[in-house]
Amino acid sequence: MITLPATAGILVASTAVVLAALWASLLSTGAALRGPGWAHHHLSRARPAHWAAVAAGIAATALVQPFWVGLTWLYVASLVLWLTGRVRRALAQVETAGGFDPLPAARQAAIMRQTGRRLLLGAAVLALLTLADFVWRGWPAAFDVLLVGALAVPGALLTARAGAP
Repeated sequence: MITLPATAGILVASTAVVLAALWASLLSTGAALRGPGWAHHHLSRARPAHWAAVAAGIAATALVQPFWVGLTWLYVASLVLWLTGRVRRALAQVETAGGFDPLPAARQAAIMRQTGRRLLLGAAVLALLTLADFVWRGWPAAFDVLLVGALAVPGALLTARAGAP
């Protein structure tokens, strides 16, 4: 049994959330830039890593105290596995029904612009929460900054790449 102090437990548990958010923003950016075929392929290839994260969450729940550290990893990994499985199956149905037609440049730019704006909006909301978190807790807000960056960087990239409407 591994016993962690509460601050280390928060750090380990927060890492699961940061990694999931970073991967999701990279997936959103890649799908907006490269299309649904790329997303389908990427989700299929990432599936073993998602199962490994679930297994790590199960092991951590059994071996690490406080138990909520492992439970957090298990919850986040299970949620990512379930959501990506649903998206992967939906993309497989679309591919079977007729494939992924290339998008016209104007439509792709609109999707990139919309995705970028949503990521930037999420980053702005998280930035406000980060300020409040920093005042309240201090150093743990460092993870909040990572989450803001995980949304802001791809959001800015997509918005710039899409160009003006």
